Amino acid sequence: MLTATPGTDEPAGDTTVARAPWYCWAVPATVMASVGAIGLGSPSLWGDELATWGMATVPWDRGAALLQTVDAVMAPYYAAMNAWVHLAGDSDVVLRLPSLVAMVATAALVGLVGTRADGPRTGLVAGVLLALLPLSSAYAQEARVYAFADLAVVLAGYLLLGALERPTRRRLAGYGAAVALVGLCHLVALLILLPHAVLVLVRARHLLRPWAVAAAAGTVPALPLVWFGWRQRGQIRWLATFTVTPADYLSSIGGSVTGGLVVVGLCLLGAGAGRGRAGLWFAAWAVLPPLALLAASPVIPMMLQRYLLFVLPGWMLLAATGLVRLWDARRGTVVTVLARTAAAVAVVVVAALGVPWQWGLRGPAGHNQEDARALARTIGDGYRPGDAVVYAQNGDDPLCCSWMPRDALIHYTPADRRPADVLLRAPQRVQGRMNAAEYPDVAARLAAPRRVWVVRLGYRTDPLRGLGADRESLVRDRFRQAGVTYPAGFTVALLVAT
Repeated sequence: MLTATPGTDEPAGDTTVARAPWYCWAVPATVMASVGAIGLGSPSLWGDELATWGMATVPWDRGAALLQTVDAVMAPYYAAMNAWVHLAGDSDVVLRLPSLVAMVATAALVGLVGTRADGPRTGLVAGVLLALLPLSSAYAQEARVYAFADLAVVLAGYLLLGALERPTRRRLAGYGAAVALVGLCHLVALLILLPHAVLVLVRARHLLRPWAVAAAAGTVPALPLVWFGWRQRGQIRWLATFTVTPADYLSSIGGSVTGGLVVVGLCLLGAGAGRGRAGLWFAAWAVLPPLALLAASPVIPMMLQRYLLFVLPGWMLLAATGLVRLWDARRGTVVTVLARTAAAVAVVVVAALGVPWQWGLRGPAGHNQEDARALARTIGDGYRPGDAVVYAQNGDDPLCCSWMPRDALIHYTPADRRPADVLLRAPQRVQGRMNAAEYPDVAARLAAPRRVWVVRLGYRTDPLRGLGADRESLVRDRFRQAGVTYPAGFTVALLVAT
């Protein structure tokens, strides 16, 4: 039992926790590193990753100006990536490597959390399950912040367990620092404080006040991001029409709908089990943040799977608790054999059913969205000296994605195989603009080129429709379409002067 006085530097009694066996963290870390490293550089950067590449490669003063318009909540991540890229380069593998390291550390920490909360077997199984899931591989191989948010959340949970076992000022301060890291990584992940409250209530109710103080202090560094994020909430207005179906969610936690159902079944077994009612905390971790996000959707819709990556460890810890409970069934020899067989089959089923998703993640199109390499290859292979390229008109929307194909060509196409961007007046990410500034005299700029590439985002049967009021009719009058191709996520048309 805890005998320490909250707020003191040393406990009044012996609350030493046995050191976790090395394999509880080393095996999950090794599995995650092995699976996550496969095909790390195979998919091209998709749109969100190109945004990271753009912010990581511009001078920081230009990036800081842009953050006043868009993506302010990502500022800490972009600052870290900017420093990393200037140190290590901007290849696809280099851009994704920090996320892989973060997910490897997350798997290891999940093993330690499970060990500290419910024993070595729960920790080992939970860490390995997490490492085998396609969603873990997806964000281990994505140059975005979500793997870091996952790591910060698991670290906060681990430190909270330590603070509840031995509530010193130092441990509570460490937990508060981890909460601060959570908020700086991703604001939505601060919903993890809901299951943390459950953990405190079921394990050490008398520490509720010092926990609340530490948690509140930890949220303070994120307050400026909350303010900027609210001002820029128009960035996520598209989520108002986006829905996450039950099938989508089951696939995210189990690699497939069937695998998700297996995980849910194991979680039901583990919800009331575990040492010190650990299952209740794991259940709260898995369920409360999504429910809170769903409840907030009428005000600000943010129900997106990648925003909820941080609850995946909760699901795996709860499923591991259920697996351990199933393995330990003692109701006669036959029942024990059947139970252990079922436990082993459950793990194999979840891992095997996730293989198609794992395979698909490593295809040429990043996250099965945009194949920026294929776009660049199409234009680079067909390029002739004197070619020009035209993108859709930016308009007044600062989030218009004409920046995406521009970034793709700059990142993947050698300068000597890249058509002239004849309308470009100022590049992207200058003076607080995400999009490039273009010359208004379109007719004069398109007078000389005999061949023009038109690059559009998405699939378009008519590549010129919606190109822009100042250019669509002009291009139709002066050029004829010589061919159109559809790299994943893009439409590319080659036009020849009539």
